[in-house]
Amino acid sequence: MAQPAVVKDQGRTIDGHRVLVRPGMDYEDLPGSTTIYILVCPYRDIPGLPLVFTPRDLHWMLLWGPVREEGSYYRIIQATREWDPRASSTIASTAVYLDFLTNPGPRTLSLTKNTEENGTFIPLSSLDRQGRQALEHIAMIHPIRVPDGSWNCQDFIKEILAEAVRQGLFDPEVVDKALQKADQGLSRSDRKTG
Repeated sequence: MAQPAVVKDQGRTIDGHRVLVRPGMDYEDLPGSTTIYILVCPYRDIPGLPLVFTPRDLHWMLLWGPVREEGSYYRIIQATREWDPRASSTIASTAVYLDFLTNPGPRTLSLTKNTEENGTFIPLSSLDRQGRQALEHIAMIHPIRVPDGSWNCQDFIKEILAEAVRQGLFDPEVVDKALQKADQGLSRSDRKTG
């Protein structure tokens, strides 16, 4: 079976230009063990994306935190669409987005209030700092596929979790149950509370 085509450099560069990945915050990760979640949420508002969402249209990411008391800063792993560095505008409302996903690598980002309150947080299990660093390494080197009309950010997360299971970071049954729940889309019972 042929290997799927992948985007060069995980989508971090195009035509010699560095993709303008939204900057992360430089906050140190949490000490000790903390729960890793799959977060299922509507994708941010990008022109051309459907306004009516099916579960397959929702955005998935892995995250843990918050990593500091002030604000909603989480350590996040995701594949996302980024602004095209060859375009003249990088203002969100007028930016031109790349037609492929980017693996920007693990970053500390603030969630929007809407995402934090209305996203579905699905717990996997706790990892200590060494386990989280191993998970980040898996994510950092994971390829992004060339657009094919099927593969998306959900597949990216599934593939990272499959590798994490192979490396013994997560129990396969826990991951399977979490993925089944994530495949169902947004759930009121899994919204973050306080």
